[in-house]
Amino acid sequence: MSSSFGCIHAFGGNVVRKPYARIRFMKRTFAFAIIMGILLTAATYPTVRAQATKSVSEGVYSAEQAKRGEMVYADQCAVCHDPKLIGGVGPALAGKEFISGWKDKAVGDVFSKIKNEMPLTAPGTLSPDQTADLVSFILSSNQFPAGSAALPADAAALNAVKMAEPGAAGAAAAPAAAPGAAPAAAGAGLFAAAQLPRGQMVYSENCAACHGATLAGDVGPALAGARFVTRWKDKSVADVFDKIKTSMPASAPGSLSPQQTADVVAFMLNANKYPAGATELTADAAPANKAALGEPAGK
Repeated sequence: MSSSFGCIHAFGGNVVRKPYARIRFMKRTFAFAIIMGILLTAATYPTVRAQATKSVSEGVYSAEQAKRGEMVYADQCAVCHDPKLIGGVGPALAGKEFISGWKDKAVGDVFSKIKNEMPLTAPGTLSPDQTADLVSFILSSNQFPAGSAALPADAAALNAVKMAEPGAAGAAAAPAAAPGAAPAAAGAGLFAAAQLPRGQMVYSENCAACHGATLAGDVGPALAGARFVTRWKDKSVADVFDKIKTSMPASAPGSLSPQQTADVVAFMLNANKYPAGATELTADAAPANKAALGEPAGK
């Protein structure tokens, strides 16, 4: 039995009235709640995803961690991948080849590859912390900037950190220069004027016989001038330091101390018109500086 106001049902002799208006109101309320839930979820999800994803260009490891990773690399990886990460038995871990192969992947992929498959002679023997340190060193060697916090030793957390190309969009913006300030010159401030006399003395005693008293070249190539800059402008202080430390002087390779090497590098940079700064180039700072020298401002 029905009427224009609702319907009547009998349950065990009891009569229950369910008005149509109330049923329609409940249905509309339920549908509205579902729609609002979907809209809120759709609006919230992209925001959460954006906050969870970082780029290696944003400084995702610490400089101290990269130094630890350098030691792990020397002990476990250099024999296959070369001390300079340029490849040997194994592929290069720095440079265009490495970036091309990994730029669309996550840091978690790099971490898992190393943790599960490396070193080749004993896969899986590196601890998570050693692996994170090693990944940090590889990022540093590919000129991704260091930050204030260490890279976590967890593949799942690192899946939210994306690889990129050095200097790619997404890197943290550089601080704006003060009004009227001149832009920093390439290779500027890498050494201090105070260490130049020491570097000149090291050069005179160990290098001048082959490279000339004025660095213009003789038995050995010129260490100042257009030819030197052309050869080294795309390389780093670390490359110059390593070349001198491991192969010079020709009569006694490796005999210079790390600080003597840093001092003579400073002397050479000054001779090539790279401007001095306030801080000396130290034996620790020189091999860690992997940024390209570029053209000297005073050329």
